[in-house]
Amino acid sequence: MLVRRPSGALTVSERSPVRVEIPSWMRRMTLAELVLEPRDGRYRYALSQVKRLRHGKSPRSSMRAIRRDAADERCADQAKTRDGWTCRRCGRSKLEGYHMQAAHIVPRGKRYPLTTYLVENRLTLCVTCHAWAHENLKAFVQWAVMQIAPETLAKLQALSPSWKGWRFCG
Repeated sequence: MLVRRPSGALTVSERSPVRVEIPSWMRRMTLAELVLEPRDGRYRYALSQVKRLRHGKSPRSSMRAIRRDAADERCADQAKTRDGWTCRRCGRSKLEGYHMQAAHIVPRGKRYPLTTYLVENRLTLCVTCHAWAHENLKAFVQWAVMQIAPETLAKLQALSPSWKGWRFCG
């Protein structure tokens, strides 16, 4: 039987021979608790999926909204291999069971075709850090500029001079 401690952690009952501390953030939450949770990004994805369900959309349809071709997959794999399949921001790795993604510094798309398939334009991030990057563009760009070599930064700026994210660098 699980018992809540004053610290907020859930513990297996004293009558049980096994004592396991479960951090409070790992427990199941009701929707009301989820909404009242501090907005640090941990539960934002779950809330977005609840909103999708309320509007009659499938929660899985947002998972692969971007079409990817073979060149994009190849470029992403090269960036992940370059970074050792480890998140450049938090240090999580694929070996620990985390899913890695190759995030673009300069966004992909028709406006910036010269940087879309550049390996230098990508950083390996875990899913959580990639979500952070999309939610905090200014902080991400400032952090990413510190992660890449100055000559790489100059190359990206030369290939995409009209990108508005460069204003956060300086």
